[in-house]
Amino acid sequence: SLEGASYWNYGFGQYLRLGLQIRRATGGRDAFFPEPRALACARSGFDVFYNDVGAPAYGDCGSDVNCETTWYLVGMVWPELATERAAAKVERSAGDLLLTTFRLFPTGGVQAPANPKPYVYAIRTWYSDGLQQLVCRPHPAGPADARGLYASFKGGGNDAGHNHNDVGVYGIAIGGRQIMGDPGNKAYDLDTFGPKRYDCNLRNSYGHPVPLVDGTLQSDGAAFAARHGVQPLARIERSRRTFPSRKAPSPTVMVSGMVMLTG
Repeated sequence: SLEGASYWNYGFGQYLRLGLQIRRATGGRDAFFPEPRALACARSGFDVFYNDVGAPAYGDCGSDVNCETTWYLVGMVWPELATERAAAKVERSAGDLLLTTFRLFPTGGVQAPANPKPYVYAIRTWYSDGLQQLVCRPHPAGPADARGLYASFKGGGNDAGHNHNDVGVYGIAIGGRQIMGDPGNKAYDLDTFGPKRYDCNLRNSYGHPVPLVDGTLQSDGAAFAARHGVQPLARIERSRRTFPSRKAPSPTVMVSGMVMLTG
């Protein structure tokens, strides 16, 4: 999803709920799920994550998205995607009335997933097209590697749903918990979807780890997007980098730099 993990959780989760209710009412007939794109969308809800613990905090999403219920629904439709983490979480919770009904009264091809297993994440996941997002993991794994280094990078453009002006942003995680990179989003308010949306520094490029060239923020819109390939636009006339340090009151090293371009 161009809108990140939490909106996959909401949007695809509603799709699954509707489809499973139709399957239940029609005695096992599938109205939605034979569609090949549905399976691809189901897998993306796992692969966009670093691991079972967290996901990159791009756009209006946070890094601690709870997708276990939707993962469980995925397993009800595609048993090969039934995961142990989702099953364990759902079995401890009774907060979702519809899901509880599915579990307690299995009928019409709607029943709890059998033989859940850990989801095996690829060492790298790449989404091309408009998203241009890469997720890197320390090794192919099922359960989260608590000390493993995970990273994600996003190109894309500044016209996605729930967009932030963040072309070139990244996220770094330890054990799946993001420790630096995209700060995520603030709580929605009256300006979130209005003309002042990008006055908020958590939605414009000022609040993201992307270059601020000559004090100019990124603009929103389809014209402002990452491009494949490298084109020389300027040459470096002069550059300087300094590393001032101090020992007291606490050891500190600062890095500052300047680059002058011409052309």
